[in-house]
Amino acid sequence: MNEQYWLLPEHLSDLLPQKARAFEQLRRKILDVFFLHGFEFVQPPLLEYETSLKVFQAPDLEKRTMKLVDQLSGLTMGLRADMTSQIMRIDAHLLNRAETRLCYAGPVVHARPADALSERELFQMGAEIYGCESIEADILLIKLAKEALHLCGIHDVRIHICDPGIVRQILSGPIPDPRFTKDVEETIYTYLQNKNRTDLSAFLDILSQMAFEEMSADVKELFPLRKQALLGLLGLFGNREVIQKAREVLPAVFYPQEILASLDKVCDYFDDVYIDLSDVGSYAYHSGLSFSLYALGWRSALVQGGRYDGAGKAFGRYRHATGFSLNLKSLIDVHTMEKTKAIRADFTHDKTLHEYIQQLREAGNIVIEVFPNSTETYENFVFVSKIVKKNGTWCLEDF
Repeated sequence: MNEQYWLLPEHLSDLLPQKARAFEQLRRKILDVFFLHGFEFVQPPLLEYETSLKVFQAPDLEKRTMKLVDQLSGLTMGLRADMTSQIMRIDAHLLNRAETRLCYAGPVVHARPADALSERELFQMGAEIYGCESIEADILLIKLAKEALHLCGIHDVRIHICDPGIVRQILSGPIPDPRFTKDVEETIYTYLQNKNRTDLSAFLDILSQMAFEEMSADVKELFPLRKQALLGLLGLFGNREVIQKAREVLPAVFYPQEILASLDKVCDYFDDVYIDLSDVGSYAYHSGLSFSLYALGWRSALVQGGRYDGAGKAFGRYRHATGFSLNLKSLIDVHTMEKTKAIRADFTHDKTLHEYIQQLREAGNIVIEVFPNSTETYENFVFVSKIVKKNGTWCLEDF
């Protein structure tokens, strides 16, 4: 036999019976929790025109999108690497000017893995709220994400929150500085994300020496305060006390009152919250509060989410939006999964037995009919009883 028949492409794998069963059980349970919170299920296609998928994607997802040519139209299609833009399109088609709650579950494929240990086919599940700008929508989604992780057996969850809007406010307000071009802002974001105080300070010193004729005195006077605020962010990480420290450290002219008030509300609702005000890793994607859920023993975030207001403008309507997603395939722990309980029956041609088995299955029992002379051990199941005939009647007996 040709060995190539056995090979799978790198970073792709099968879900074998026990793991596939755990996967399907968790998928159903998580969707049921979404339904109980009033979220409506939608299922977009796996393939779309590339232009639709590019409406709202993080730069790294653009690189991970596989492309192919549509044989019918000749246009370029993309194999989705993320479902957020598709859900946004569906919300736009619904033309609901009020609040919309949507949930989804489906495979996504990456042209390149996120890292050496990641798969290229993920199963993305998530929930989105459109048309609500209050922080309560974000709190509900964090609560929902925690419930989903609890269903997967993950209970020691830590919530990381940040808001790239703070950095945007420092860079742009109250008076724009022409020295802060897009490239300059990208450099500042990089230094902040890497917690590189030395290089950030040196870069801002060089920037301060630049001058343009059209610059007003007010702009020049604000620069030292901008520098103070940006460098101050690097020390604003930790528990809830960070919020009060930010009120003391950040210059009044750049004081993000509404943002800090929203972070306070999140801390009121959840206990184990970690705040990092210099975390701008999602600045290109999120417009406001962003959150990640971590757990002890896991190498990366299990859930990622946040606010992306205004993203629906490409579809002709501005919508407040917030949501989260997780990769269900990465959350399955086969080693903690109990074997499935089942009932054993001998395969016969007795119609009365078939009727009895059907009754058991309709009641939700798993009945495995064992073929004559079978040596199968059914190692993924544990038989708790067997069907026997007593006094002419079929009944259950402990196995």
